[in-house]
Amino acid sequence: MLHILYTPTISTPPWATHERLANCAADEIVIADCCLCKMRADETVCVISRAPDIPKGLTRKEWEDWVYGNAAYFYDPAVTITCGEGFGCKANPRRLIGRHLRERW
Repeated sequence: MLHILYTPTISTPPWATHERLANCAADEIVIADCCLCKMRADETVCVISRAPDIPKGLTRKEWEDWVYGNAAYFYDPAVTITCGEGFGCKANPRRLIGRHLRERW
């Protein structure tokens, strides 16, 4: 029998990618997850999702055992980069249409 454990994630509000990520310059080229286009970092928006905080009264090990079933597994935050308002696929919907072609590259 297979049990899949799903835990709710906490996401940060959308923010400019070059301001959210520490090692990212404003003119650095990133690939947007929405349309797979190469975009400048200052034209994209970044959201970071992570595991929920430890509830009060539990130690970190108890919380990891409860959430993941084994303390050896850790949650890596997920970073989602999308086009900013007025840029990329938000300004030109044809970029979304061409996504399936870019996925094949």
